[in-house]
Amino acid sequence: MQEGGEFEIRELSCLRYFHGRERIEDTIVGIVAGMLLGDAAPADRPLFGLASASDGTATVKVCGPRHPSV
Repeated sequence: MQEGGEFEIRELSCLRYFHGRERIEDTIVGIVAGMLLGDAAPADRPLFGLASASDGTATVKVCGPRHPSV
């Protein structure tokens, strides 16, 4: 696990993910994921970003390497 601001980037064998909950607006979670990929998280596997929306749903965005190795 890595800390990315006020949330953690969790690692699984084939992907990484973070859940910004209410700390990251659902409208910018994709921007945050893109900024973290290659900076706070190596670009060797996809990075999923999740955030809670004001209507009670969740927003999920994914960023990945340009040439996935899988």
